[in-house]
Amino acid sequence: MCVLVGLAVMRIVATYTVFSETYDEPAHLATGMELLDRGTYTYEAQHPPLARLAAALGPFLAGSRSQDQPNMWSEGRAILYAGNATSTLFLARLGILPFFLLACGALWAWTRRVAGEDEAVIAVALFTITPPVLAHAGVATTDMAFTAAWIAFFWRLTVWLDEPTTRNSVWLGVVTTLVLTSKLSGVPFLGIAVPLILAVRWWLARAPRAQPVALLPGVTQLIVAAGVTLLGIWAVYGFPIEFRAGLPLPLNLLWEGFQAAARHNARGQATYLLGTAYVDGDWRFFPVALGVKTPLTLLALGVGGAWLLARRARAARDWRLWVPLLAMLAVLAATIPARINIGVRHVLPVFAVLAMCGALAGAEVWRKTRGALAARAAFVALVVAGLWSTARTHPDYLAYFNELAGPNPEHVLVDSDLDWGQDLPRLADTLRVRQVDRVTIAYFGSAEPAAHGIPVTAGWKRGQSVAGWFAVSQTLRQRGTAQLINGQWVLHPDAMQWHDAYEPVATIGKSMLLYHIR
Repeated sequence: MCVLVGLAVMRIVATYTVFSETYDEPAHLATGMELLDRGTYTYEAQHPPLARLAAALGPFLAGSRSQDQPNMWSEGRAILYAGNATSTLFLARLGILPFFLLACGALWAWTRRVAGEDEAVIAVALFTITPPVLAHAGVATTDMAFTAAWIAFFWRLTVWLDEPTTRNSVWLGVVTTLVLTSKLSGVPFLGIAVPLILAVRWWLARAPRAQPVALLPGVTQLIVAAGVTLLGIWAVYGFPIEFRAGLPLPLNLLWEGFQAAARHNARGQATYLLGTAYVDGDWRFFPVALGVKTPLTLLALGVGGAWLLARRARAARDWRLWVPLLAMLAVLAATIPARINIGVRHVLPVFAVLAMCGALAGAEVWRKTRGALAARAAFVALVVAGLWSTARTHPDYLAYFNELAGPNPEHVLVDSDLDWGQDLPRLADTLRVRQVDRVTIAYFGSAEPAAHGIPVTAGWKRGQSVAGWFAVSQTLRQRGTAQLINGQWVLHPDAMQWHDAYEPVATIGKSMLLYHIR
């Protein structure tokens, strides 16, 4: 297993210097740096600080400091460009790598408890070759931290329900802290999954000859777990205390984060799916995203393994086997109705369960085909094809699509599933080779193109006519432009239709197009 994880780490680290900062990275760096440097957390409360602290720690130790900019976007850029931007971004991304290691270790332990040693190794193998996992383990954002915490939580919850000792209660409090301080979507994810798990556990214990179980362990152990969680959350936020009406509120920042997340979901988010731009959410978004962003081998094995796991759980009447499926169901139940549809990264934990289920299916197929050489050869060919599909996408894990997306995946999804502003270095290289000294750019991202050596004449605005060299991000090319005015999104999906008559002279990485308009 260590070899598998080591290979994945090398693949992840190899992407650090290929891509410019993605859209959200400067904001996460800025907020984490503020907490480390100033002990305050004022830029934005919607995202908890755990992953942000991890991203900012390396740059902070290397000498980076807060730059007193008015918002987290300009602050993040100022921190990056105050020194060697490539080195600072490398250190920020390196801070997320421990969460990837935690995810692999927790997945191995959880799968071994549910299925066995061989299946645990296979699950880690499938997880570490999944492009969306590698992509979000390689950027300084919150998604991999949350995925690792989510996996660890359900592993430790299973252990705690079996053995509600003080030691296990402390560990449960620790992993709950990790979930709630990495992303606030952990609240609905856990809020749906945990009651379902407890209900299934209690229901199965009602069967004849089954050993009765309490719905929850003793009050003492609940208090220990809750106490560790509350103390841990307060510690991650830097032990702040705010006073309202004379009362101390140590977790007020967490409450402000819930309010900000609710406001964000209420106003929706400008996004794109299957040729249509919208802001109000579409129930199809995450099923489609999982369908085209999951390697077909993992998709087939995962779906088959989920059916096999449910069948085993039903036959054995073992609540532990239901936990992965119920945890995945909770993620989908919470995200499918949501109005924020901006990437498969919001359901990244699903890939862990697919890897676990895929391991069960793979091991079962291998055992059932013992002595059938042709069947095993076909299975090996399927696995090799899956490996090739994921290996050939290096280093563009972020923009990976499987074969179901067709030759033009930008007609299916954009934003953080394809174009997150990551290809500025490649654009600079292309312009240098073509000896282009003036370019107009329509860029979807928070970076400064000029800081990456791009000779920007102007940033394109809707309605502006263009002559000469023109670079455009796929998100803007497909979705059009979007403006947030007085808390409401205003879309202009036809903003780029004016250059449908032109053919690009080059594709920049996976996320940008370059035109020469005469």
